[in-house]
Amino acid sequence: MTPIVFQALPKWDGNYNSTALTISKMLSQSRKVFYVEHPFSIIDWAKDRDNPRIKRRMNAGFEMPFQDHPNFYVIHPPLTFPINSLPNGVLYQTLLHAYIKKLWKRIDAVLDEFNVSSFGYVNSFDPVYFEFESRHTCEFTVYHSVDLIEGEPYIAKHGVTAERRASCLADYVVTTSLPLENRLQKYNPNATCIANAADFNHFSRALPEPEEYKSIEGRKIVYTGNIGLRIDYALIKQLANENPDDQLVLVGPKDPQYFAGQELEAMPNVHFLGPKPYNELPAYIQHADVCLIPFLCNALTHHIYPLKLNEYFATGKPIVTTRFTIMEEFEELLHIIDEPGSISKVIKEAFEKDSHTLQNARIKKASYNTWEHRIKDWNDILEALEANIFIEK
Repeated sequence: MTPIVFQALPKWDGNYNSTALTISKMLSQSRKVFYVEHPFSIIDWAKDRDNPRIKRRMNAGFEMPFQDHPNFYVIHPPLTFPINSLPNGVLYQTLLHAYIKKLWKRIDAVLDEFNVSSFGYVNSFDPVYFEFESRHTCEFTVYHSVDLIEGEPYIAKHGVTAERRASCLADYVVTTSLPLENRLQKYNPNATCIANAADFNHFSRALPEPEEYKSIEGRKIVYTGNIGLRIDYALIKQLANENPDDQLVLVGPKDPQYFAGQELEAMPNVHFLGPKPYNELPAYIQHADVCLIPFLCNALTHHIYPLKLNEYFATGKPIVTTRFTIMEEFEELLHIIDEPGSISKVIKEAFEKDSHTLQNARIKKASYNTWEHRIKDWNDILEALEANIFIEK
């Protein structure tokens, strides 16, 4: 099968398991995958040059970080100048193109080591780099949209224009939600949705109660994930105030730029436990009483399909969520906050109406929404691109 150069925004060793990393690792089960992560900048290096994550990237052009994925290689991009703050003009474009040439020189050198003369290219939500300066043959291109790019201020500055261009130029576009599919089909009719999923076996396996939970007395209402731009902090504050005997537990990294929960940090029944290793994360969900998705309802959240929904389902736990995106597929398995001020009522309903029948239905739902099912859809698209059977745009 054709090797894949998989260029993506997330670092392979970031604080959370990303969709791009999961897909690329699973694709490597049947073909070589060269994962090109978003570069660190020269400023990152100057400020934190002794950080082991940065040092290891300076010492080698690539690495093979996962013993159980021998066909998965991480290519370390060269350091880049911090050009995102520049306006889109001659200087920005000149510096960007110069860096892209340097980046592809690094990629080509790694491809040469493995005697790869042609490849397929997937760009996952890093469209400013959707450009080629390779000596090798690119057989097909895919743009992968995982979020509403306008809703991420740092990425949006140059990413909005770059995403439209990438969508037009790509042979195929894959999105993670139906709203994203509908949006990008305006630029490319060969666009389809392959939704996020979960590692069902990973999240359904029984684990002991986390030590931190033993000192938190009371019913635990738990959120796991990034704590940043999408969170409705006012909603969490209301829930904590109205239910002082319940404990709100938030597990995940605080986004240094968009965290706005400083008031919550002082509340006695709100607990920020920080990021946890992926192997330990299921325990924090399994030993919750209710799982929570407290997202704002806006354009950004409307376009996402939350990875954590299927992670929660895999444990069978009741889930309380805002109606931030299309919910029809899961309506009967969720407790949805539809009215302002109703969160305490919905939480009470989640506690009181839970049953073995509902728990089993949630688990069954998660067992269908697995990465094994999703990766089959990905492989079908890549094989069709290899066979050149899609209609011309």
